[in-house]
Amino acid sequence: MFGLVGLPFYAGGAGGWTNGTGATMGYFVGFVVAAGVIGYLAERKHDRNLASSWSAMALGSIIIYAFGAAWLAHRLNVPVATGDTNALSLGVTPFLIGDAIKLVLAGTLLPGAWALANRKSS
Repeated sequence: MFGLVGLPFYAGGAGGWTNGTGATMGYFVGFVVAAGVIGYLAERKHDRNLASSWSAMALGSIIIYAFGAAWLAHRLNVPVATGDTNALSLGVTPFLIGDAIKLVLAGTLLPGAWALANRKSS
């Protein structure tokens, strides 16, 4: 937000609407939406066991990818999924393995942390 209004929050001290709405804007918006959805699910205790924790985190990643790839396709004027150069191959596929590792790690640790917290409070 601060970068969008001109403060030097982006790479190389850049700021402003043009820099803020670049190719990554969709991922920023997707992250905010995903945080709201995952927060909603966490309030309903979907972060307390392995299966629902992994599912919630996978949903968050899908939301981020969907917003990000759609904006990237628009910004770069490429198709979302067809052709040699598309938004999925540029902005999703390169990150799938790393994000899957993080999802499994966080989705495994979070239910364990809740179990530990509940045991200590009992």
